Amino acid sequence: MTTLLETTENYVTRLLTEELDHRYLYHNLKHTQRVVQNTKVLLEHSNLDENDRQALLLAAWLHDTGYTKGSADHEKE
Repeated sequence: MTTLLETTENYVTRLLTEELDHRYLYHNLKHTQRVVQNTKVLLEHSNLDENDRQALLLAAWLHDTGYTKGSADHEKE
């Protein structure tokens, strides 16, 4: 795992643990961790280069962090 991925994982884990409203039962840390794991499985069967692999893993980690600001426009956040 690269330093950027490690830093992102730590950041997202802290963010979703400490700042996400507990009423989000689906878009939470466990969901994000499942998305990351499933992304890794898909990457095992791809021919993508390392930069694209890292970009997809970063996107998987960050994809729902906007929910810490609410559900409206969470993608933009």
